[in-house]
Amino acid sequence: MSAPDPRLALNAALRHLIDKTRRLQTAPDAAAEATALVAQASALLDAHTVATVESQAGLAPGMGGPATGMGRGPDRLTPEEFFPYSPVIGPLNPLAPPMAMTVNEDLSITGTVTLGAAYNGPPQSVHGGVIALLMDELLGCTAVVNDVGGFTGTLNIYYRVPTPIGKPLRVRARMGKRERRKTWIAGVIEDDDHLYVEAEGIFIRPRMADEG
Repeated sequence: MSAPDPRLALNAALRHLIDKTRRLQTAPDAAAEATALVAQASALLDAHTVATVESQAGLAPGMGGPATGMGRGPDRLTPEEFFPYSPVIGPLNPLAPPMAMTVNEDLSITGTVTLGAAYNGPPQSVHGGVIALLMDELLGCTAVVNDVGGFTGTLNIYYRVPTPIGKPLRVRARMGKRERRKTWIAGVIEDDDHLYVEAEGIFIRPRMADEG
């Protein structure tokens, strides 16, 4: 068994730091000391970073991407394995909450997420733009799992009630109809008490993907 990627622990520590920084009260001495430590850590990593990033699936141009597709079974990658640098589900992106996804037998997706202080918008609630980001990724991954991955054409978000900060939430999405290169996908954010968000998206498969 290979050793865990040390970047996983680094990204987890950075998420914790981001949360603490968002909650920080006025503390000049502590903030100054923390700033110096963060600058030292950043300088330590300077020699080990790439100049140009590639996508949420691969680190940099020429360094490769996923070895196989996203889905179920031993020959398929989980969503977080397929998109390790995603700002939503990526374990190697400190901005990701991260949201955990499971691919079901019918190729729908279910998952869980808890959004901390960094994602706060209205009082005690998640920022609406963050909600849109999460739903775009959820619906987009559902398209990829069903081998119709493409670009977001439209994304309609229906905010039913404010989505709470710091509370475990469930997400789910499933395929709708297909029409040529277009695929309709729907999803929700919910818990046992409320339906917080409904979303509908149309994803457009690149023409070159069908030609290939």
